[in-house]
This record gives sequence, C-alpha cells and structure tokens, in this order.
Amino acid sequence: IHHVIVVEPGSFASTKLSESDTTFVADNAGLVIQHFGMPKVVITGMGSAVGREFTHFKDDVTTIAIQDQWGARFDEWAGKYTPTYFVTNDSYGVDITQRAWRDMEPSHILPLGFPTLDRLARINPAKEEVEVRQRLSIGEKIPIIYYSAQFAQSGRIMHAIVEGLNRFKREVVVVAGKHPRFPVEQFPEEAALWDSVPPLTRGKLFVGSQGIEAISLVAASRVVISGYSNALTEGCVLRKPAVSVMWPEVEQFYKQETKEYVPVYPLLVLNAVFANHIPDLLGDVLELALEENKSGIQRIVKANQEKAFTADGNSADRIADLVMSIR
Repeated sequence: IHHVIVVEPGSFASTKLSESDTTFVADNAGLVIQHFGMPKVVITGMGSAVGREFTHFKDDVTTIAIQDQWGARFDEWAGKYTPTYFVTNDSYGVDITQRAWRDMEPSHILPLGFPTLDRLARINPAKEEVEVRQRLSIGEKIPIIYYSAQFAQSGRIMHAIVEGLNRFKREVVVVAGKHPRFPVEQFPEEAALWDSVPPLTRGKLFVGSQGIEAISLVAASRVVISGYSNALTEGCVLRKPAVSVMWPEVEQFYKQETKEYVPVYPLLVLNAVFANHIPDLLGDVLELALEENKSGIQRIVKANQEKAFTADGNSADRIADLVMSIR
C-alpha cells in the first residue's frame, strides 16, 4: 500500500511534519490528484479543506472523516460534504452525526473512538504526579485540582472554586490554566476577575499552568474541573473525577460554539462527569468529587467513563482495520 500524508500550508500539521516522500503540502484535492493520481481511500480530519473536497469524488474515492470532538466543524460540513464513513467516539457521537446527516447510512457512522486520545494509554499518571509535585514543590499528600479555564464565566468559576474550597476548609493545591484565546472579546470582565481571585485559606493556588503541559496536570490531579474543555475528556479517559461547570451562561456559549449541532454537552449525556449547574453549589460538588472513600456517585461516574472510553490506545488501529476492509 502506498500512502501519502497531505498537510495544508500554514496548518498545525505542517509545522510538525517535515516534508518527505510520504508528506505532501497541498491546499486542494486537484494538486494531490495531479501528483499521485486518484487515491482509493482518503482519511481526513474535520478541519481539512482538502479532505472535504475529496468527498465530491464519490464514485472513485472512499472518504473516512475522523471526528476529534463531538460536533466539531459540523457547521462547515453539514449540507455540503458527506464522506463515505464518519468515525466518532460513542453512541452519542453517532446520534448527533445521524441528526446532521439524515440521509447517511447509519452503519457508516462508526464509534471507533477518538484517535487523538490514543496517546493517553501510554501515560503513567503516578509518574506524572510525582514530576508535577516536584515542579510545584508540594507534598505528596495534598490533593491537586486542575482547573482548565475557557471563556464564559471563567473568572467567576475560579472565584467559586476558591470560595467553595475555603468554605469546606479543604487543604488542596489548585492549578488554574487558561485557554490560549482567553480572554475573548465577549467577556472582557472575566480577565479582571481572573486577576482578583482571593487566596486559599489552606493550600496553594497557582494562577497559570506554571509551564507544565495540560495533559501532565490532568494526569497528576485528583480532580479536573472545567466547562467543556478537552481536559475533561482526558480526565475521563484517565478515570479521574471530572467536574463540568455548566452554568446557564456557559451552556449558552457552548451551544454557540457548536452551532447547536450538539444540544447537550456529551460528557453530561454519557454521565461521565460530575455536573454543576448552580454556582452556589460548586463547592459541594468539588467536596463530593474529592472524597477519598470513593463514594457511590464516584463509582457510577467511573463506570460510565469506562463505558464511554475504552482507553486502550487502539482507535487508530481500528480505523486502519476499516481501511484494510475496503475493496
């Protein structure tokens, strides 16, 4: 089998993959056909314009579109591009894809897992925790909470985290990381709130990720908290108590981000996270998530995480098997 990796100019992939015999830079399908002829199979991410173009060659090419988040880029595809197969993570991913592509054969929407999560199978959380604790100069007994801030209500959420932990007099370390696009124009007030967070009465608060990779912070944490960031998904794969703060303003912004293609945040539908919908109760939810005796709710959440995410690191292999089955 001859394979070619096509990357688009200026894309993230183009900065990570050096040009070689198997890597080709192109911004349209025509260039690929001109250099290599018509491919038999095209595997594409949802963000690839070249991959989308190949869906128009239905008689010649089998296209496999891989989702890396529920509903990502649906607004750019729906009604314009239909691949031969969609690959998503789970039953909810199948449902929202089927609603957006009502004429697509249901058996061609496959819950094979998100390949972007395969790398988590190679992570050793205990080792990551030791290294993070050393970098932060904290003892081995104090639990770590990683807060992955996003946009709407992000400063208010951090205030609520600190106030809730202070109310329960919990000794913890909180590491608060920001999304690269924070603050966004819609919520300028969140930056000021971010810079005026009160101190923890017990433990330490680190504002900023301290130069530590987000995935290492997820792996090292007792609890992961966010609105709907990838950190929650990664926390689920690593079987961490994860808390989704879905206050009304956060939920409204989430629906704007997903263009209404995802009516409810998937990890809530899958019951794979603790949910917080009321600001005054965030401290109570965190206290429950921090329980060391593994409460009944924790066991239920973990069981649902195991059901939703195989965490076997083999999603890419399952897609390869699909390719090999195409004649």
